[in-house]
Amino acid sequence: MVTKTSNIANPHDATGQLAQGATLQSLTLHAESGFLRVMRLIAALLLSLISCHALARPISGFVSIENGQHYFIEHGTTVKFAIRPGKTEVVESLKKLSSFDFFQGQGEFTKSELVLDSIDFVGLRSLIGLWSEGRQSLFDFQDFQKVVIYQPVFKLMTPRAQLHYSIAPSAGSDWKIFFTDENSVILASLILSEARATLRFYNLDTGDVFKKVELTKIPKRN
Repeated sequence: MVTKTSNIANPHDATGQLAQGATLQSLTLHAESGFLRVMRLIAALLLSLISCHALARPISGFVSIENGQHYFIEHGTTVKFAIRPGKTEVVESLKKLSSFDFFQGQGEFTKSELVLDSIDFVGLRSLIGLWSEGRQSLFDFQDFQKVVIYQPVFKLMTPRAQLHYSIAPSAGSDWKIFFTDENSVILASLILSEARATLRFYNLDTGDVFKKVELTKIPKRN
């Protein structure tokens, strides 16, 4: 898959004069040694999902919320199904989703309902856009899969990494987010509000947090 970098209208103007920030090396320092471990965990997760949902089928689509009721709109269609959660963890995940968020999971359709057994991955519409870490870096979440990280070089913001990311449900108010490139996986937790986001990056071998990033969303210019 070819990753395309979006054009950002002078990010330097959005953040003011930029001091020298930490490089992406601080995020990938611990990632290499845990790469195979994460791949094994993901493989085990997928196998468990297959065995637990033998009667359900994979689904992907968008959430629509009307009068407190969650509806499912299957990708590529306009047909709506009322969502009936099949498990407690599905209820908790649905509470954190907003209208037009995307998700992939497992479920069974009736004539008018989707019995939703699991939510495996999500795309959060409010995350898409440009986010600033003060004078340190910019995160450009281009869509539900791609992010470009800009960092200061000679007082200008320069693309330093083009990554893919995936968001999975987690207990509590946060999400699990995996950043990946051809060689490594970086695991973080994500807490997201309308204009602020917090990322905590984890050492895959010890489980310790080795970096915390506070982001503020940059409003779109008219």
